[in-house]
This record gives sequence, C-alpha cells and structure tokens, in this order.
Amino acid sequence: MSIFKIDALFLIVKLFYFILVSIFFSSCSIFRTDARKDKLLKRDEPILIEKTEKLVQADQENRNLSKLYKKKNLNNMLNMDSISYLHWKDSIRALQQKIDYNNTIELIKLTKKYGYPDNSRISKSYSTWLVFQHCPVKLKKRVKKILIKENKKGRFKSEATLKLLMWHLNGRKMEFFNEIKKK
Repeated sequence: MSIFKIDALFLIVKLFYFILVSIFFSSCSIFRTDARKDKLLKRDEPILIEKTEKLVQADQENRNLSKLYKKKNLNNMLNMDSISYLHWKDSIRALQQKIDYNNTIELIKLTKKYGYPDNSRISKSYSTWLVFQHCPVKLKKRVKKILIKENKKGRFKSEATLKLLMWHLNGRKMEFFNEIKKK
C-alpha cells in the first residue's frame, strides 16, 4: 500500500471516531437538558403557574368581551351593523392579535426553559394550550415544531389536546382527522 492510502485510511478512521464521540456527547447533553428542564420546573413551579395563569387569562379576556357584546345583542339592545360596533370590533381584534402574538412568544420561552407546561406536569390545571391554539400565522410553523418535539419528549400527555392543537395549527382541515383515522 502506498503512504497516501494509509494516511487516507488513518484520517477516515480518526474522522469516524470523532463522529462517534460527538454523537455520544451530544446525546448525553440532550438527556442532561431534559433532566435540567424537569428540575427547573419543579423548582420554579409557583412562578410558572402564575405566568401560565396570566397568559390564559389574557388570552380569554377580550374573547369573553366579544361574547358578552353579542349576548347583549340577543335582546336587540345593540346595533351589530353600527359604525361604533364595527370600530369596536376592529379595535378588539387588533388588540387581541397583539395579545396572541405576545402570549405565544412568552409560552415559547417558557416551553424552551421548562418544557411544555402540560397539566400533567404542574399542580394547577390551566388551559395553556389555548395560547398555542390562538397563535398568529407567522408563528404556527415554529409552534408545531415545538409541540412535536415536546410530545416526543413525553411532556405532552393529552393526545386529544395535541391533535386538536395540530388541527388548529394546520388550518382546521378535515384531512388532518382523516390521516389520524388511517393510522
């Protein structure tokens, strides 16, 4: 064998060894990160509960205002075609879009730090999934990736809620449910 072939073979073996070692250490760091997230969640649970409660509350406040306005109209007390109603509705919608964006960003940050705060992981039950359900279009792809990752890590216990969220994030298309039935 020539010296060139021996050197090339030696380099390939070293590269292979380097790749194996890199894979081993990166997989160890992944497990360490997951354990760290669980430990952080337990330590900061009261803070996390307070933050998720505020996110869900902010998510629902204006939506409840709209429902209340429509409910009052059942008694024909309000003109739903009036300019003041349409202006109010547009203002509420614009405000809600800002709230939805900020809430989604905040829940993404919390999820990256602690893992998804599913009801099975925290002691108080909040519908945090509502925040991701109402996420803006420009964040949907990012949220889908996060939910898939969190589900694989076992931090999203309710399969029905996950499927509902994915259905919303995929544009509420019926094909999504047909795909589930085939599996």
